[in-house]
Amino acid sequence: MTTTIALAGKGGTGKTTLAALLIRHFVQNRLGSVLAIDADPSSNLHLALGLPLTQTVGDIREDARDQTPPGMSRQDWLDYAVRMAVEEGRGFDLLAMGRPEGPGCYCAANHMLRTIVDGICKSYDFVVMDNEAGMEYLSRRMGRNKALLDLDGCPMIAVIAGRLRTLADEVIISADDTQLYAPFADRCVADIFTGVGTLGGIHSGLQAAANDLAIVAGCDMPFLNPNVLAWFVAVAEGVDAVVLKQGEWLEPLHAVYRKSCLPAIEAAIRAGQRQAFCFYPQVRVRYVSPSEIAHLDPDLRSFRNVNTPEE
Repeated sequence: MTTTIALAGKGGTGKTTLAALLIRHFVQNRLGSVLAIDADPSSNLHLALGLPLTQTVGDIREDARDQTPPGMSRQDWLDYAVRMAVEEGRGFDLLAMGRPEGPGCYCAANHMLRTIVDGICKSYDFVVMDNEAGMEYLSRRMGRNKALLDLDGCPMIAVIAGRLRTLADEVIISADDTQLYAPFADRCVADIFTGVGTLGGIHSGLQAAANDLAIVAGCDMPFLNPNVLAWFVAVAEGVDAVVLKQGEWLEPLHAVYRKSCLPAIEAAIRAGQRQAFCFYPQVRVRYVSPSEIAHLDPDLRSFRNVNTPEE
């Protein structure tokens, strides 16, 4: 059984150094085989480990668009190329992920690469992953960036964006790393208020929206129902927000907000509040009961988020 340790946090906090020290601990104490994964596009882990870096998975993904040797399937060539990119150290190996995608569709290649890398990881007792700065790269239950989890050959965030495009004039993604998510959105914006979680993302997306009314959805909701979202938009007349309420449970990340919410959100953030729904008492909210949308989504599948790879 493989134990995966994924390090995430703000830049400059010493993630790379800690990753190198963990690897050294495992090697010196002979606790098992170790694979180091550098998931930061800047690729500095090899320097801390004293290894050269000749090729990354990102390089291989770009090459796969233009070349596949005669007599080899694309899957076999990618498998061979990734394994050749693994750098061998003293008691450990290193694999660098490299840069994110450029323009164009990488869904098929990403699906193959994810399968290959997962297969390689299973051959080791320990996998130590040095992630890029920003907490969105780590999901406690996924062990990887939830938004980029493969779903039918495409990243989950691409599936969500596609569903939103059936209703919206543009898709905006609010994230710490705008470059990572740029291929999936019309625009990517960084949080204006950092370190405040979901509330900061809602604020930045709403601030950037060209229209007064915006649909807000989480990056882990691949079952979005456009008919439900259209219903939310239709009942938004005369209110600042439309939100599902089931008993005491609220869903702020499958909702509709107007720009008129911005002053209340900013006041809440400055007051030290962090809950995504903390500003609701200061605005006009249309609470939706499950019975009102039962004809469109009786099981509330549209509101379901994905928390484990099995889901």
